[in-house]
Amino acid sequence: FSTVWLCKDEKEGGYVAMKIQKSAEHFTEAAEDEIEMLAQASKVARRYKLRSGIVELVDFFVHTAGKQRHVCMVFEVCGPNVLALIKQYNFKGVPLEIARKIAKDVLKG
Repeated sequence: FSTVWLCKDEKEGGYVAMKIQKSAEHFTEAAEDEIEMLAQASKVARRYKLRSGIVELVDFFVHTAGKQRHVCMVFEVCGPNVLALIKQYNFKGVPLEIARKIAKDVLKG
């Protein structure tokens, strides 16, 4: 599990999405695997000049506080999260047309 925050990029300007992974070892391992997969996808997309359809990992780092170690990933901002979408429709379900569009985009990946 993780939490994603919208953050101001003080160095480059603009905004980024920062994903902070929970500190349990299996979450840390999953985050490290995610970073490796995203890096490989980005490398292939650049090599073949493709638009990969996969979110761009801008940077990553580890934040340590006491015995807790949180992997933090910085991404391009893509839009609101799924909870925001659910709230927009008053928790009564997302219209089928929108769900189909999201599914299509995810499958194109």
